[in-house]
Amino acid sequence: MYTSENLFHSPAIQASAWIDRWSTESPGVKGERIGTGHGLGRMAVEGDTIWIANATSQAVTRVGRRGGRVEGRTKLHRETAAIAVGTEAVWVLGANGWLWRFHPDGTGEGMARTGRGARDLVCDHPWVWVLRGNGELRAIDQANGETTVEAKVRRRGRQILRADDNLIALTGGGRWVSRIARDTGAVEVEVRLPARGVRAALHDDKLWVACDRLRSGRWGALVRVDLATMRPDAVHELPNAPRAIAAGAGYVWVACGRRGNKKSSVVRVEPNSGEIMPWAETDWTIYDLALAEDELLAACGMKLVGPGSGGAQAT
Repeated sequence: MYTSENLFHSPAIQASAWIDRWSTESPGVKGERIGTGHGLGRMAVEGDTIWIANATSQAVTRVGRRGGRVEGRTKLHRETAAIAVGTEAVWVLGANGWLWRFHPDGTGEGMARTGRGARDLVCDHPWVWVLRGNGELRAIDQANGETTVEAKVRRRGRQILRADDNLIALTGGGRWVSRIARDTGAVEVEVRLPARGVRAALHDDKLWVACDRLRSGRWGALVRVDLATMRPDAVHELPNAPRAIAAGAGYVWVACGRRGNKKSSVVRVEPNSGEIMPWAETDWTIYDLALAEDELLAACGMKLVGPGSGGAQAT
């Protein structure tokens, strides 16, 4: 059994994942690394607790941010797809559609089955909204796990977010942004993006979409969408293809990396001017970003291929 203590030291391990921590005030200043499991990771922050779901580990790990230690880990035996903080619990979505509810003490329970191809979820009291790749959108009651709303958006749904009075979805394989009514799930308006969106984050009344360029593996674009008019109103060039995005501490943060290269870099974007400042670098792939007070958190991963087989590779 692999623990947070032996995760990086056993030659038998084929993959590993962890949380890197950087200051949001000083570029390059890094905190202690926290081992979490294996494979692609998605994070959610609840107070002083970091929750991370790792796909290959098929587990959810609870980390105390102040002490930087793993406080608990629950094996789900199913590949995870997304995680979000709800009203009184943390919700985890499996790729097979299972929806789990985790309480602050780390105990968890399966609540609902939403169908295969589940891609993302967002919590909006009193519901959890689940988006599937086929465009199906479902609202699950956080109290009893019952489906209360069923709706449809464009196929190839990627991400869903909450924005004040509406929901925002990245659909059509990332080509479209949809504004969705929170009470019915109905699509109110859609806009086509100038490039394919990978992930998006909200900052004030703007949606920031990190997009890649189909004709180049070396760079991407950061597209700003005005949620009032549902129109893109700014496009900024990124140093490389985007991998993750988050907003907080007054800025937008984007992790980038050249396709086929495990290395990642993080840039800080000033929301008004669009000025991009290099902030941090890592030799490994960043899968997700999150903010917690004065810390920028990155879910990273690598693959250890064992002695005599060429070293480490990104997962």
